[in-house]
Amino acid sequence: MSDDVRIHGMGEESPSIKKKRVEHIIELEDRDYADHWRSCCGCEIDRRAALFFSQMAISIILIGLCIVKLGMGGMSCEAETVYVSMLTSIVSYWLPAPRA
Repeated sequence: MSDDVRIHGMGEESPSIKKKRVEHIIELEDRDYADHWRSCCGCEIDRRAALFFSQMAISIILIGLCIVKLGMGGMSCEAETVYVSMLTSIVSYWLPAPRA
């Protein structure tokens, strides 16, 4: 045991230091658990990557749908407005905000 955790040379950790050590270990485990997902098959994936790629896939599918529908033509103005607004919403979601 190192000298910095000894209490006045007695050789034991104080209860508060033991408690802090345990809390720190639990906090590290919680942080690691929160950043990773485990599937029922046993594979592990980063939570942030899974969310990002899911959002990206849904956005690409919707952008493709909007482009195809707008490219087909022959729609009423109201129908075109729906696809243009959906396309604009998706693009504005992914574009970064301008810096002031």
